[in-house]
Amino acid sequence: MATRRLGRWRTARRWRLAAGLVLVVFVAQHLLSHAMGLFGVATAQAALSGGMVVWGSAPGGLLLLAAFAVHVVLGFYALWRRRDWRMPWTDHAQWLLALSIPPLLFGHVLATSVSASLGGLSPSYEQISLLYWRDRIDFGVRQIFGLLVVWLHASVGIVNWSRGWGAAQRHRSVLIGVLIAVPIASLAGTAVIAADSLARAASIAPQPPLSAATHALLVLLHETVPPVYAAGVLLFLVAWGWRYRLDQRRAAIILTYPQGRQVAIAPGTSVLEASRRAGIPHAQAC
Repeated sequence: MATRRLGRWRTARRWRLAAGLVLVVFVAQHLLSHAMGLFGVATAQAALSGGMVVWGSAPGGLLLLAAFAVHVVLGFYALWRRRDWRMPWTDHAQWLLALSIPPLLFGHVLATSVSASLGGLSPSYEQISLLYWRDRIDFGVRQIFGLLVVWLHASVGIVNWSRGWGAAQRHRSVLIGVLIAVPIASLAGTAVIAADSLARAASIAPQPPLSAATHALLVLLHETVPPVYAAGVLLFLVAWGWRYRLDQRRAAIILTYPQGRQVAIAPGTSVLEASRRAGIPHAQAC
């Protein structure tokens, strides 16, 4: 039974990793499109349009949506499997970053992908820049912060994953350099696009207005989805706490270490979690 559970967990981790890699490719392409703004708005628009040939197609969009759903669901599954919250501070940061991504980027998704699907719109870089850096600067700041949070979350995951890959370890400094350079170039390109768009604002055609029904639906989603997400996270944490209290009342399993030290744990607790709880050093690969 324990072997089957361990096998299922390893399979779930592989699926979560695979889904995460798909999301990393999408985010990297998005950030690199912003970086192309250093060579002009037209270059950035061409890079973005080229990427949307893949991600904007039905198969690409379905793959992206499936990857997001799998990564989120299996992420919560990984949290649910934990028997306590003792972990390195980098793991705490990783989970906090992950939980903050949906509310930070949901508005951007509504303004771009969802609006394009429901209203048939395809806003240009210039139109989005005017929205973010002239009309609603708070949206722009949230968008920048959200993308940085996403990339930091992805970077920590990539570095952790690379620990078991010899080639990545040999070129670790190059890998970290690339992970740092991508968001810097993206921010610089975004600044160039924003400055150019603001300078030519009078000549940039505004976006066609959405229909009243589409606008009402977008407003409804914007006002309801974030609170529902927050309530779902809170409910998850309450359920986890309830399960934790039940675990403490169960008959304990005695884990004996080679040095003779014994630790009482609840069923389902991993050796790593037990070691952290008892303050015993234990190796961690990911």
